[in-house]
This record gives sequence, C-alpha cells and structure tokens, in this order.
Amino acid sequence: MAGKISVLSQFKEPDTDADAHLSLHAGALDYYNGDHESFLDKWSNVIFLAPMVLGALASMRGHRLEVHPV
Repeated sequence: MAGKISVLSQFKEPDTDADAHLSLHAGALDYYNGDHESFLDKWSNVIFLAPMVLGALASMRGHRLEVHPV
C-alpha cells in the first residue's frame, strides 16, 4: 500500500525515548513496547470461573429450597 500512496511511506514508528520532543501516553508506550495486556489476558479467568461459581451456588440454593414430601 505504501508503494501506491507515497504519503504512507513517510509514516514511521514514534520515538519511545523518555526525552523525546513529544512524549507518548503511558498506554501507547506499553502498546509499542509489547507490554500491553489484552482484555482477555486480563479477565479470562474471571470470565471462565464466574459462571461456574454462580451456577454452583444457584444449584446448592435450589437443592436446599427443594421441598421433600414426608
């Protein structure tokens, strides 16, 4: 694409040095350095375990509330 549109060849990676003329946002700096943690990396355990725990609690509560004939 850069060969077809000459202005695209002028884009380059930003300067990530601390003493750069324009400093980068902390989140952008993490992204460019490869330190960015994705949403699923951060929350996958909660997304996986929460339904299991809530399902187990609902099952135990349902079992406890069950009426047994005498």
